[in-house]
Parts: sequence; structure tokens; C-alpha cells
Amino acid sequence: MSDTLLVICPEDPQRPPPQLESLISCLTSIGLAGDAMKQDVYTRKHPFMTGERFLDLIAFLGCSPNIKLVPDKDHQSFSHVNIVMNQGESILFRYGTQTRPPRCPGCRSPLKDWRALTAPAAAPYECGWRCPECGRHALPWQFDWRKMAGFGRFFIEITDIYPKEALPQAMLLDALAQAFSMSWTWFYQY
Repeated sequence: MSDTLLVICPEDPQRPPPQLESLISCLTSIGLAGDAMKQDVYTRKHPFMTGERFLDLIAFLGCSPNIKLVPDKDHQSFSHVNIVMNQGESILFRYGTQTRPPRCPGCRSPLKDWRALTAPAAAPYECGWRCPECGRHALPWQFDWRKMAGFGRFFIEITDIYPKEALPQAMLLDALAQAFSMSWTWFYQY
């Protein structure tokens, strides 16, 4: 299940990331993140154990969700918090193998060839995409991804979350908005 994530990011993917230390300080002070874990030097991820208010800030749905908050003896996957920072200026596009075509913000038609538009040779995301049905030009994050993909320069990942199993609570999104003067959103990556 380690490939399933709840990802929180700014609504405006063009916003530059805050200082890593300020983001860590915010997440630990509100209780989403706890103790730092060993960082993998080959990734941009900064992992943390869940904090003391994790279960207040993330709502789990269903009658009996199976949530592990600490590793067991076999070091099986468990829920923890990652901060992912892009070192460059470019906007990252996060999606999973199950991401469905987004819908046009104008006519609501699915953009079936979206994967071709994400190829390395394609223009940067800031150039936008054109809907083949109605001709509307829009930035990729203006398309309706139905909470299955997102864009940004930095992300907060909650690992080992099945899609639609958990939701960030308003108090978490409000605390982030107040701390960094920006609106936040979320999506599932699986």
C-alpha cells in the first residue's frame, strides 16, 4: 500500500515553496508531523512520524480503516508524513497509475490524450492545454482532475492512505492557510 498517498498542496501551483524549516515548524507545531525520520538522500522527501494531533487533522472514513502509525518488526509500510520540495523553479505534476482523464473547465469533455501532453518533449505546464472538443485553452491545473492529480512546487504527503479513505480536516487546511497566506487543496495519488 506504500504507493497510495493523500497529498496536500497549495491551490496555486505557481506559488514558490516556503523555507523548509518554516514548513517543518508549522507541521510539528499543529501536530500533523512528529519526530523526523531518516531522510533518503536520493529523494526530495523529508519524512516524519505522525504527530500527536494527526488523527484530529486527518479524518478517516469507513467503519474500520486499517491505519498503522508506527512500523512493526517486519518494517511493513505505515502512515507517516513526507514534505516534498522541488529544488528547481518548475512545477511538478503528480499523478498515479489510476489517474483518469481530466475534464475540460469549459465543456466538461474528458481530455483523453492528457498523458501525451505530460511527455518530457511537451511544452511546460505553464503554457496550458487546449481542449480538442471546445477549443478552450486552460492551464493544466484548471482542468477537473477529480482529486486524482495535482500540481505544485512542494507537497505534503500522507503515506499509506487508500483513495477516499481519508480527508484533510478544515482545521488543517485553515492552519496552513494562515501560516503561509495561501489556500490549500488535496488529492490522492495511487
